[in-house]
Amino acid sequence: AYHINSASPLALRYNDTSVLEHHHCASTFQVLARPECDILHTLTAADKRALRKAVVTAILGTDMASHFAITQEFAKHPPVFDPDVLSERLLLLKVVLHAVDIGSAVRPFDVNQKMSRSVQEEFALQAALEIREELPVTFAVDLNDPAKCARIELDFLDFVVIALWEKLAEFFPGLQPRLRCMKENRDRYKFMVEEAEDMKRRRQTMVREDEEEEEDEEEEEEEEEEEEKEKKAC
Repeated sequence: AYHINSASPLALRYNDTSVLEHHHCASTFQVLARPECDILHTLTAADKRALRKAVVTAILGTDMASHFAITQEFAKHPPVFDPDVLSERLLLLKVVLHAVDIGSAVRPFDVNQKMSRSVQEEFALQAALEIREELPVTFAVDLNDPAKCARIELDFLDFVVIALWEKLAEFFPGLQPRLRCMKENRDRYKFMVEEAEDMKRRRQTMVREDEEEEEDEEEEEEEEEEEEKEKKAC
């Protein structure tokens, strides 16, 4: 969104469409075009075209703007893929790479948490840049609010990651341990959210009680002043 809203050179080059993903595709083949990096030199022209199509399709499928469309298409697919059908191979390729792209969620919790924090810090830096340049803020993150940070990851798991990975694990049962790890991560983030929110409520209660105590003391002082005035008047 930043590239599009700022009309960056990359956004202009790729017409505001999957800007970074198109850039990644182009960069990949620019690297492969170097003589010292040409690992495709033994392929035929036809095989090179087929491979390029597969790589471009897979990389463009990592655009989060395509996430729900890919997830829905994958969810409707029968539990068996036909390896002789190009469209089915490309769909599976897109799904696998996209699942890997958001796959820190299925790693052990300490790894997942570090990756999550890094992403949130990146969003915070981008938001600060967007504010300086008077652009729409793509995603605001308060890094000092543990409850909100945990909630972001919990929502990401619930609304983005789980559906795709559950379906993928149906096709590849060997992924079940990763799926269990993801659900354990989810439980920990849920606990972190509840704990942080409970602490926040306790702090609010303490502040409210302090304020009420101050109000009571002020009322007592006012009553004492009134009594003193009445005594003097008598």
